[in-house]
Amino acid sequence: MVIRVGVVGAGGIGRHHLRVLTSLKDVSLTAVAEINEPLGKQVAEEFGIRCYKNYLEMAEREKIDMATIALPHYLHSTVSVELMRMGVNVLVEKPMAVSVVEADTMIKQARRSDVKLGVVFQFRVKNTARALKQMVERGELGQLARALLLYNVFRSEGYYLSAPWRGTWWGEGGGVLINQGIHYIDLLQWLLGSRPLTCQGLIGTFFHNIEVEDLANAVVQFEGGVQAVMQLSTIDVPEDVSIDLRGDLGKALFTDGELTVYKNREPLKNWGASDPQKFMWAKPEHDVQRIAVEDGTDPHQVVIQDFVSAVEEDRQPIVSGDEGRKSLELVNAIILSAKTGRQVSFPLDGQKYERLLKSLRSKSSKKTQ
Repeated sequence: MVIRVGVVGAGGIGRHHLRVLTSLKDVSLTAVAEINEPLGKQVAEEFGIRCYKNYLEMAEREKIDMATIALPHYLHSTVSVELMRMGVNVLVEKPMAVSVVEADTMIKQARRSDVKLGVVFQFRVKNTARALKQMVERGELGQLARALLLYNVFRSEGYYLSAPWRGTWWGEGGGVLINQGIHYIDLLQWLLGSRPLTCQGLIGTFFHNIEVEDLANAVVQFEGGVQAVMQLSTIDVPEDVSIDLRGDLGKALFTDGELTVYKNREPLKNWGASDPQKFMWAKPEHDVQRIAVEDGTDPHQVVIQDFVSAVEEDRQPIVSGDEGRKSLELVNAIILSAKTGRQVSFPLDGQKYERLLKSLRSKSSKKTQ
C-alpha cells in the first residue's frame, strides 16, 4: 500500500517534513501547499513535486491519503478540520491547536470522518525518554512524590520579529508555554502517566517586546499526590532544560540526550527510624547510573513513519489527538490561572479559556496579515 501525502506549509519545519517523507518507503510525496508562491515553487522544484496555493485544491486534485501540517499555530485547527472532512488523515505539528475547544473540534472531526489525527511530539520517541517511561512504569523509582520541569531557553527579539504571528495572542496563542515549553510539558505528563488535578500559574513578559509570556511558573498537583513545579522561559543564557523525578526508591534526571538515575540502596520512607540517634544527621546512600542511549535517529522521522504505519495498519499513532490535547490543557490552565490569579481545577473549563483568549486577542497590537 502506497500512501499519497501532501505537506501544508513549506517554510521552517515544513521543509524538514518534506525531506523526511522523501526518505520513507510506501510513501508517495505528491505536492506541497504554500501561500507564499515563490517559496512554494522553489520547494516544489527542489523535491520534484507539484505546488498549490490552496491546500483544499491540493487534497482534491492529488487524492492524498495523508497530510502533514506545518503552519502558524492559529491555522492548525481550521486546516486540519477541513482536510479531515475530505477524508484526509492529518499529522499536525505541536501545538495541535491554541485551545482545548479547538482541539476537541479536531478530535470529534477525526472520529466523524474515521481518519487518523496525530500530533508531532518528537521528544517522546527519544530513547532516553522511553527508558525513563519504562522505569516509572516498572516502579523502579518507587512512589513518586515530586517532579521538577525546567525549560529555560533563549529566543532573540529577531526571532519574534521574523513573522507577524509570533509573540502575539491572535497568532501564537501564548509564548514559551505553547511554543517551546509544550514539548517538555507533554513529556512530563506522559512520564507521570496521571491526570492533573489543580494548577496555580504565574506568567510575565520581561525582556521581549511581545504580548505573550517569556517567563512562566506553575505548580501542578497530579493524581496520586505528585507535586510538579514547572519553570519555562525564553530569556535564559546559558539554557537549562531538564525533568527531575523523585520517588522513594530513587531519582531520575532527564536532559536532552542523557538520563541519570540515582538509586537509593534503601527506600526513603521511614529511613533511619530504627535508630534515631545514629541516623539523626545521616543520609541514605545511593548508586549513580548514567544512561545515554540516543541512537542518532531523527525523532521527526520516527514520528512521521509511525503515522504512515498507523494509517496503513488502522491503529492510533504514537501521539493521537487525545494525547496531544493533554499538554495543551495544561498550557491553557497555567495561562488561565495566571490571568485570573486563581487556582484552576481539571478538567479545564474550555469555554472559560475561550473567553479569556478572545479578550486577549481583542487587545492585540498586531493583526492577522
